[in-house]
Amino acid sequence: MILAVDIGNTHTVFGIYDKKKLLGDWRVTSFVSRTEDEFGALVRTFCDDARIAVKKISAVGISSVVPNLTDVMQRMSKKYFGVEPIVVSSSLPLGSKYLSTTLRRSAPTDSANAVAGFSKYKGRL
Repeated sequence: MILAVDIGNTHTVFGIYDKKKLLGDWRVTSFVSRTEDEFGALVRTFCDDARIAVKKISAVGISSVVPNLTDVMQRMSKKYFGVEPIVVSSSLPLGSKYLSTTLRRSAPTDSANAVAGFSKYKGRL
């Protein structure tokens, strides 16, 4: 299973996926003063309430427009899930010169949205 983390200026959204199926999603306030332990406890509580086995999370993906929280989520991923997260950025190989060049100046969420859109609608990269 994959933990997807979308960090915005106002809210952070967590989603747990089993392959392409969304098992649960939760929204919290993006307080930059929260620690990796606080976020880790929140995610564990959300998973417990939804009866999602935390131990089955084998990957974490992070998209963020808040650099301080990106660092916090990376530490949380390592400490609570034992995985090195994938952080969406313009340096990720996106499979297309056009996307890589065009999105280099964009927010990480734009990169994630572009790749998701191409995948969902069977566009050519």
